[in-house]
Amino acid sequence: MTPETFSGVYANAVKETHWLSYTNYAALVSGDSFSTDELATGVTDIFIALDLKVLESHPGLARVVIGSFLNAIYNRNGEVAGRTLFLLDEVARLGYLRILETARDAGRKYGISLALIFQSIGQMREAYGGRDASSKWFESASWISFAAINDPETAEYISKRCGDTTVEVDQTSRSSGMKGSSRSRSKQLTRRPLILPHEVLRMRGDEQVVFTAGNAPLRCGRAIWFRRKDMSASVGENRFHKQATDGVRSEKAPPTADIEET
Repeated sequence: MTPETFSGVYANAVKETHWLSYTNYAALVSGDSFSTDELATGVTDIFIALDLKVLESHPGLARVVIGSFLNAIYNRNGEVAGRTLFLLDEVARLGYLRILETARDAGRKYGISLALIFQSIGQMREAYGGRDASSKWFESASWISFAAINDPETAEYISKRCGDTTVEVDQTSRSSGMKGSSRSRSKQLTRRPLILPHEVLRMRGDEQVVFTAGNAPLRCGRAIWFRRKDMSASVGENRFHKQATDGVRSEKAPPTADIEET
């Protein structure tokens, strides 16, 4: 390895591991309160919430945590109780992560399920490289959910994926002349998309379109946690959700695309 190449590799290594110089960050990945092998027992739930500024400044921290958990499942060689779900929100903030692609393509037999939440298809393409990126993820997904669509390109994709249906159209024509008027009526079958792009854009914010492998598309409502007593009773105070004041409720905008790998 030439000195120039080595210096470049060294600089990248320092950049990606600089966060280890902070005591609190290093302690996060150096603790012993539990073993990563416990993920495979089927009785352990792990919740990790990283501050947005930390995630933007040190994405390598999240990469190490996610990668170590995935490798712990791989090392069990299929000896797991049930399946292990990795639910990742704001995946685009992690950037390109090869180990997620490995889990997408080969993690199924190890009992790994991925549920990734993107704000848009554009985020997925930006992180994983062009239009081919979305097709690779969609081909491996057991279900895909779209909600709160504001992008015409995404609406066009949903419309095409929903497919077409056959409708009966009544046509009435009328003609008039010196001898009077006549009217004719005919019926014919024509093709129409199940849902048009502009209809997708007009969907309510609490509606979603779900695609599952081998089944017809499903348009349904979404379970909004603060509208359901069984859900609101299970969550604590949320600093991002303010209570209704003077008839106005503030809430976080919902995601655009959810993808699950099995």
